[in-house]
This record gives sequence, C-alpha cells and structure tokens, in this order.
Amino acid sequence: MLIKSLHELTALKEKYKTKKKMRIDVCGGTGCNASGNQQVIKALKDEIVKLNLEKEIEVVVTGCFGFCEKGPILKILPDNTFYIEIDEKKARKIVQEHLAKGQVVEEYLYREPISQTIHSRQEEIPFYQKQKRIALRNCGSIDPENIYEYIADEGYQALGKVISELKQEESINIIKQSGLRGRGGAGPAGEFRLDGGGVRGGAGRDFVHAAARADHAGHGFAPGAGGTGAGPHAGAAVRSACRAR
Repeated sequence: MLIKSLHELTALKEKYKTKKKMRIDVCGGTGCNASGNQQVIKALKDEIVKLNLEKEIEVVVTGCFGFCEKGPILKILPDNTFYIEIDEKKARKIVQEHLAKGQVVEEYLYREPISQTIHSRQEEIPFYQKQKRIALRNCGSIDPENIYEYIADEGYQALGKVISELKQEESINIIKQSGLRGRGGAGPAGEFRLDGGGVRGGAGRDFVHAAARADHAGHGFAPGAGGTGAGPHAGAAVRSACRAR
C-alpha cells in the first residue's frame, strides 16, 4: 500500500471506519489468551451467525485491556459495556441478551469486592481510574495487527500533515513546544535532535523520525511497541518516512 498524500490517507480513514451498528472488542493479551479467549471468540461468532446478526455486529480482537486477573474480557460498543471473566457459555448469553435484545447481563459486570458496587463501564472501575495511559491509550480499543484500524482511528494523520502541508521550521517548532521525549531510557527531549537552523546534519532523517514519534505518541503507538498490543506499525512507519526524505 502506497499513500501519496494526506488526502488519500483521510479517504482511507473514512473507508475503514466501521459501518456496523455494534462491535465486540475482545482482549487479545497474553493473560486473556491463557484464560481461553479463543474459545470465547469462537462462541461469540457462532452465536452471532446463529441469530443472523453478522451484518450488524463485528468481533475484533484487540490489544491488552490491562486487567489480566479478570480475563477473558470483552467490551460492547458503542454503549461501552465492560464484561469480565467470560467463558463460552457467558459469551453466548451476552449475544442472546445484550446484542439481540439490548439487555445488559449484569451478573457478568465488574463488582467491587467490598462495597459490591457494580460498574458497567471500564472508566468507572477503580483499577482504571488510577491510571492515565498516554502512549498506550489505544491499547485495547483497536486490532494491533490491522493497519487499517489504526488509520481509521486517526493513525498517521500527524505524520501526513508534516510531510504534506507544514514547512520544516513549523514542524520543528511544534515538536519543540510539545515536550516530546524519547523512550529509549534516557528520555532526551525531542528538541535536542534538532538545531536552530533546521535538521541536524541536513539529511532530514532526524526531523521525520521525530515527527513520526510525535504521531504515534499522540495516537497511542510508540515505535517498536508491537509487543505491547498497541500496534506493530510504528517502527515501519518511521523507517519508511526516513527513506522517503
């Protein structure tokens, strides 16, 4: 796939946005895999076909939700209902009750161990309220092995704008003002890769590299983060962009 302009990237984004009414995001992290999510996925798909709902509902395996002790986990969109500790029987019931009839299956929601408060949404659960995901905030919301899902979720838009619309000096100033830092351990600020007169060395490699890192950091992807479930595309995008310059 060769994208020649920001216009083509935006067209792809619109093309691959889901057209179905509902979507089931199933955690594909190691913990949920070990707990039997493959059987859950099969049960979901089989029940959807059985009830003739395949034109309205899609099942997507995402990156890790992070709440491994409660896996397998799945989330129903667009209402954002969060189900935990799902097995094949529970998966079939969720399709029958929630997806077919619109009735949330309360017994499969998260319940606080002390107060017994029930939470239907991920962001309501205390485990998640204590977190602020930045680089990995899309982890658990898209399929990390599907580049089109990333593009549909605004992926590469910043990089496309840098290459297609902005002047070099404008992009450099944006990177400096952003406070973008490296994630190699030392975490040097992005501006240290750039000098006042333009890109260090004049070759353009560091400039595009920094822009690509900004793009992925802004959309939940870090270069080289393929093993995290956030997406395997970041590193390749950086390399391609550098070659293009």
